[in-house]
Amino acid sequence: MWSQDFVSGLGKYLAYGLLDIREIINDLLEDYESDEKNYEAFIREVLFREFYYVLMTQYPETATKSFSEKISKHAMVV
Repeated sequence: MWSQDFVSGLGKYLAYGLLDIREIINDLLEDYESDEKNYEAFIREVLFREFYYVLMTQYPETATKSFSEKISKHAMVV
């Protein structure tokens, strides 16, 4: 389980539309220079979350199979 130190807690607010991804990114960019490394990592995580949210809503079949057939043909079996 994740430690509370590493969880923003924003997911539920984003999921219900109480916060907008643009709000978060704009707020982070305003103070970006104060802690570039951590802000950049957090922005990347927020953008990945948004990317996969859109991917799953537009292409729900990607939950069970590869988005790209090329990738699935060459995927390593673990």
